[in-house]
Amino acid sequence: MSSYSLSDWQTDWQPAETLAEARVLDSREVQHCHITAPDLPRPTGAIAHGGQLYSYLRLFPTLEAAQRAAARSMSRGNQVLLTHVPKGFVLWILEPEARRLTKQKPF
Repeated sequence: MSSYSLSDWQTDWQPAETLAEARVLDSREVQHCHITAPDLPRPTGAIAHGGQLYSYLRLFPTLEAAQRAAARSMSRGNQVLLTHVPKGFVLWILEPEARRLTKQKPF
């Protein structure tokens, strides 16, 4: 059984926001698409990255604002990604039950 002293705990402990920052990707590193999911009322804009689908949440003008929102979302149990775009940073939420929509070809 390992034991920890108070000084060990104080040096190891950090606020949740600094423990896990959201990963920031360039928008060219993801594929843009639309998805449907049980918890979404209608199809929504999304990205595909690493075999996962992420729904659009919001655009933030600064990295600091985006990281704060990402930290709040992660504290609620969500997995998130951020993408850098010309207008700022977009926050995306993992949708594990989502289905990617395909474009219908005209007849």
